[in-house]
Amino acid sequence: MKVAISMCCLHDRFVLGELNNVSFLKYAASLAVDGVELCDRYLKDLGELERMLQVLEETGLEVACYALTQDLEEPEALKQGIETGLQLGASCIRVSEPFARLPEILPYLEEAELTLCLDQGSLPLSIDSPYVKSTFHMADFFLLGERPHPKVGHVRASDLRLAESHEKSRGLRGQDGEHYVGSVLGLGLVEVQAIIRALWEQNYTGWIAVDFSGLESPLFGLEASLKNLRQYLREL
Repeated sequence: MKVAISMCCLHDRFVLGELNNVSFLKYAASLAVDGVELCDRYLKDLGELERMLQVLEETGLEVACYALTQDLEEPEALKQGIETGLQLGASCIRVSEPFARLPEILPYLEEAELTLCLDQGSLPLSIDSPYVKSTFHMADFFLLGERPHPKVGHVRASDLRLAESHEKSRGLRGQDGEHYVGSVLGLGLVEVQAIIRALWEQNYTGWIAVDFSGLESPLFGLEASLKNLRQYLREL
């Protein structure tokens, strides 16, 4: 299994202008990860894409995943997002929301030999293609009781803890009625080590992208989570 970090962990830094795609890639390279998870919402123009491609080549970083969040029901916009993922050399395209265009773009994916990863709850039973797989979110394992789908194509490593009373408005509500907030990987309630072993036992050899969403400093949370993930992988 290869390790990546998700740029979505640092959303606030992008919003404040403290990070852009190029500086994020350089930061990721400084952590000596294998790759990165990128997202269309942070890409400004083709000029920035060219600079990103240059940094990827210089650092040897791979693009574990390119996440699409915009205009999913517009065929041309969707194909453009997929094309950008191809240009970046992404291992897969990740889509968080269910959308009706999957049968329409499936031939395009197959021709490009690019995998589309949908959240497990959005994976249509009617589609049987080696180019359509699931994204497994570790936090959902705890919140929703989800186990890794046999067709896992991408893994997002995240953890949760119980929210303090003053944190509930910033948290997620589980099926048990409790409120949860993000945690450093391995320090919360998610059985991270057991999940990684289960993935290993079912011969998963793809990417695990650290996706820290806690209330602590995102840089601290991301780097602490990365350290713990690497330790779990060494212990397999």
